[in-house]
Amino acid sequence: DGLQAWSLRQQLLQQRLQNNKLAEALPLIQATGVLPQGSVGDYVFNEQAEKVDLFADKLLPHYPDGFLAPLPFELAINDFTLQGQLEGMTSDGLFGYRMGKAKGGELVTVWIRHLILNCLQPENIKCESHWITEDKDYHFQTVKDAKAILSDLLGLYWQGLQQPLPLLPNTSYAFAKASLKGNKTDSAMVGAWEGNMHFTGEKEDLYYQQIYVDSPLDEQFKTIALAVYEPLQAHFIKGEL
Repeated sequence: DGLQAWSLRQQLLQQRLQNNKLAEALPLIQATGVLPQGSVGDYVFNEQAEKVDLFADKLLPHYPDGFLAPLPFELAINDFTLQGQLEGMTSDGLFGYRMGKAKGGELVTVWIRHLILNCLQPENIKCESHWITEDKDYHFQTVKDAKAILSDLLGLYWQGLQQPLPLLPNTSYAFAKASLKGNKTDSAMVGAWEGNMHFTGEKEDLYYQQIYVDSPLDEQFKTIALAVYEPLQAHFIKGEL
């Protein structure tokens, strides 16, 4: 199934990142029982290995020679305290990847990590972030007003703890991407919300069905989407939503 295929690709990608040939992993993966028997299993393996090879060829030229220890942090912003640690640290900043298509919610997570890095400004480390997916290559530049932007995001977070906040990972991303490119936005956001014969719309989410009897795609939805994604895109060194 989809989850097993994703897990298999992760294993194979680790082989490539360690400069091992993918064929060497076949006996071990067969032993797990995840593959069908015989030639069908070989076909499935080769199909997934081909996808991994394509992504690895894109990723490896940018992959760091080594990573630094995770960077712990504790940030006080207004009435909030953010605690945790930043992983994927290099002397050139944060580096990460996802073997899959770019997703709006995930991109916001990368952006928040980048803002935290810019608040910390550790010595001898660039305040930049690099995030690679199958279809995108995001490179974030230094952010001068990182704390103010984080404060705005925390304000939205606090608002969302008190009432439904129409910040929808797929639909907000689709709207912002179309809007910031100067394209027609209605078809983009409605398509992501409603879905079509090729993919399920976000409105099918059972949690959203509990709170949105009517479509949430109003002016508030648009304002929030741009408030989140516009500063994000403004700090790309290269790439776009």
